[in-house]
Amino acid sequence: MTVFGHGRKRMDFTVIAQPWLRNAAKHWVLEELPVRRGLNIVDGLRDHVNSVGGSSADLQVIKRKVNPRRILADKCNRQR
Repeated sequence: MTVFGHGRKRMDFTVIAQPWLRNAAKHWVLEELPVRRGLNIVDGLRDHVNSVGGSSADLQVIKRKVNPRRILADKCNRQR
């Protein structure tokens, strides 16, 4: 985060269990950091990453019962 002027703040992606989802979240954060302004940007992005981590945990629990893509789509539709 220092490169973007946010001091020694860190972002923890280990809350996301699926490697493909973790990589997507990392790419998204790297795209968002340079275009956002303010003092608490890292904290806001960290909240988003933790939300994705919650979805990741949901996928872990139900991955053998139902199609995971359907679960993610349903969860995204509920959050609108």
